[in-house]
Amino acid sequence: MAKSKTILIVDDSGINRAILRKIISSEYNVCEAGNGVEALKILNEKQTTISGILLDLVMPEMDGYEVLRRLSADDELSNIPVIVSTGNSDKEYEKKALELGAWDFVTKPFDADIIKFRLKNAIDRSRLTFLEQLQYIADFDALTGIYSKNKFFEETKNLIDSHPDDEFVFVRFDIDKFSLINSFYGLKAGDGLLKFIAELIKSLAQKYGMTTYGRIDADIFGICMKHYSMENAEKIVAGHMEMIKAYNSNYNIQPTTGIYVIEDRSLTASAMYDRATMASKTIKGDCMKYLAFYNDKMRVQLETAQEVSNEMEYALEDEQFVVYLQPKYDIRINKPAGAEALVRWKHPQKGLVSPGLFIPVFESNGFISKLDFYMWDKVCKLIRSWIDRKMPVYPISVNVSRVNMYNPKLVDIIVELVEKYDIPPKYLNLELTESAYTDKDAFIDETLSALQSKGFSIFMDDFGSGYSSLNVLKDISVDVLKIDMKFMSKAKKEGRAENIIASVVRMAKWLNMPVIAEGVEEKEQVEFLRGIGCEYVQGYYFAKPMPVSDYEELISNSETFKEPENNNAFDNVMLDGVNKLEPALEAIAQPAIIFEFNNNGLDVLFENTVFSNSFGYHLISNVNNEIDYLSSESQNIIFTAILKAIKTKGTVECEYERNPSGKNEQWFNLKIKYLGQSGQGSILVGSFTDITDIKSLDTKLEQIKKYQETLAHIGSEKNTVLIVDDDNFNRVVLNSILEEKFKIIEVENGVQALDIMEKEKIDIILLDLNMPVMNGEEFLEKRKSIDGWENIPVVIISADDRLEKQSEVLELGADDYITKPFVQKIVANRIENLIKLKGVRDADMAVLE
Repeated sequence: MAKSKTILIVDDSGINRAILRKIISSEYNVCEAGNGVEALKILNEKQTTISGILLDLVMPEMDGYEVLRRLSADDELSNIPVIVSTGNSDKEYEKKALELGAWDFVTKPFDADIIKFRLKNAIDRSRLTFLEQLQYIADFDALTGIYSKNKFFEETKNLIDSHPDDEFVFVRFDIDKFSLINSFYGLKAGDGLLKFIAELIKSLAQKYGMTTYGRIDADIFGICMKHYSMENAEKIVAGHMEMIKAYNSNYNIQPTTGIYVIEDRSLTASAMYDRATMASKTIKGDCMKYLAFYNDKMRVQLETAQEVSNEMEYALEDEQFVVYLQPKYDIRINKPAGAEALVRWKHPQKGLVSPGLFIPVFESNGFISKLDFYMWDKVCKLIRSWIDRKMPVYPISVNVSRVNMYNPKLVDIIVELVEKYDIPPKYLNLELTESAYTDKDAFIDETLSALQSKGFSIFMDDFGSGYSSLNVLKDISVDVLKIDMKFMSKAKKEGRAENIIASVVRMAKWLNMPVIAEGVEEKEQVEFLRGIGCEYVQGYYFAKPMPVSDYEELISNSETFKEPENNNAFDNVMLDGVNKLEPALEAIAQPAIIFEFNNNGLDVLFENTVFSNSFGYHLISNVNNEIDYLSSESQNIIFTAILKAIKTKGTVECEYERNPSGKNEQWFNLKIKYLGQSGQGSILVGSFTDITDIKSLDTKLEQIKKYQETLAHIGSEKNTVLIVDDDNFNRVVLNSILEEKFKIIEVENGVQALDIMEKEKIDIILLDLNMPVMNGEEFLEKRKSIDGWENIPVVIISADDRLEKQSEVLELGADDYITKPFVQKIVANRIENLIKLKGVRDADMAVLE
């Protein structure tokens, strides 16, 4: 086991030092001094590493008494416990040592058990003396003197909570490439800059008031202050940034500041800091910007991108990406005419992850090229299986990302795939977004021409979304155009979008190019497209993206699509209400859903983007996923709240626990509002607030409170001492020594002691060894067998001063040994030490419980 504590042995006798070193070296690191002068030199150099001192009294140059005087006069050294070792049995020497600050003593010749026992007690008790010092170290940064991270966060939360009517901002700033200042100018120069920043922050706080501040880490500082306006915050930051940059013109200081205007006061200070950090990251490395304000979009984007990036390689290797197929319909006959292959991420914990979450990330980090190839391979394999099973085979289009268009081996890769699976190229269509064509790169032209020459059809996706569509059609050979029907919803003037779409379809017919309208969701859109001569459509009106097995069943049956008479799930009044509510829910910064509740259970009708980003999947298609994360108790809490909201036709709140597999438990506050009835069901809206940090903080505060309450009892009232001795004279003497500070109970033997302990709360026992009925050793054996009593300290009082006897009773469970005749100072000091030590241990146990 590693030894974490160091003991300083101070003795002019080399033999004594060797004996002591042998006794304690198995449990402690040891350093030695031959006299007081050497000891003080070692202490001044290593004071933070010395846990205790074994000190001889009689030494040349500087004796033990003088060492004790010097230690007592030093605020830091006085906290180190000192055990005096002496060969003099005169009690006056021991009293003098205790008066000068010694914590305890041991006599020569040394007894190993007694030395180790008293040394351990003294070190454990020193924890009480260090509490305030340790608290200061924890609360304040050693270099700058301002709050440390944890204390700053604590005070920030207190400031915000105590001023509920005031608005605050959380400011986080650091120095770009601060390490270069340390490298070029030295650590002292870097420390000087950090101290200057701390003083600048202090002056800011004094000027504006209602401010907390601290050093969070290295060159990172945080400030929380009252917020008046964006302009005011920018002005304050700009002024202080200029002062920092002017500190030393040689340093080329570039501060970066992120600001979070505190809108959600329920957040922890740490979460507020995280948001300010996200803002600062958006301008890192930009020498033209030094300040950025947080918005919730930053958090979602950064967290999502990082989580996706962390898991993408394994997900590909584990084949978590699956092919979904969205049918394309020939609306002249309302039958399938192929499909587009779309990627879905079937995450083992999160369920089905929307491509809107991971595709943008893959496009930015380049992983999209690997995913493209993976999808091409899967689709070619599917087409081969359909041919082998003699199923109807229609063309499947796959997406080709812009980055892959610059791959010089793209044509070879795709050709090798169709050859590998022995499928005709006409069954594999290639889709590129219009933006891929706008680079006007000759290489792209050559690549597309080469693919067409090999028999592949090229689709231009999102035609009309760019600014050079007609030029693209003029310069590049494209086989099929795809138009997104969302184009119609963006028109400012009624009818203009319809006219443009009709013109595009007519133009495509002149060029002998089919047009596919995607995003078709309404019957009116289908009728319009038929009317202008568009032949193919793709969208939710006909079919959503579906698993391969569903698509295979669809094309095998090849039934004519029957258009629904009514596309609305609710009556018009309710549909209008839900539609109006959806944009509002999409705009809020917390997860929210609209759902229907009836006898068949719960059906999610809408979820905002924040919900899927926060929970990691779409509840709208995975209600059972969420239920799996809830205990039966949490499910009951939620369903009870839903029923209450329906009954009262109002708003109900509840708190429940969620346990995602492989992750720590989470706590949420769920607010449910009743909207109205629809058929046999009730429509409600629910919003979720993550309160995990608050619950965790409450638990920690309860532990701290329990610990503080237990410690507060130490010395706050008279402790009870049970004196067990058949000698009346001894009891009278001990009573006179202790009665001022302690409550005294006296008995004559072990049997009476056991009886008293069942009736009274005893804090410490003074136990004689030689007694009638039940002696001290028998009492110690009996005490071991009774739960709870083993924690009550026992001090042996005996005229037998033999070391072997002392060792024997210590092994039986005694905590200390005092020899007769009694010395008042020694008895009182020993008992007080043990009671304080018991208090610390009781506090520790209270926290663990």
